[in-house]
Amino acid sequence: MFEPDGFVVSPFLGTLGAAEFYRKLEQASSASKLTVFDVLLGEGGDSAAAHFEYDWTLASGDKLVFQGVDYFKFGPNGKFASMSIFYDTHPVREDVGDKYG
Repeated sequence: MFEPDGFVVSPFLGTLGAAEFYRKLEQASSASKLTVFDVLLGEGGDSAAAHFEYDWTLASGDKLVFQGVDYFKFGPNGKFASMSIFYDTHPVREDVGDKYG
């Protein structure tokens, strides 16, 4: 779904290539469920935002539920050029710490 040079901007991990981001997410997780509430398209057609709830079970067994927004920019081939993730990390860090470390 990403352009070959597509990347993700994550509150926990910073900016990573999309493949590396999803590899790290897979390593940190044992299960996850994404529920999308709304998708908003940008006026120029080259961006979109999705409001979601993420039910996340970490590899450690800890479970988290939080809401956020993913902001997408589309590349020339119609795939994602970038995805920026926005959510309040304080409750997550307070509950389980930095599980990517």
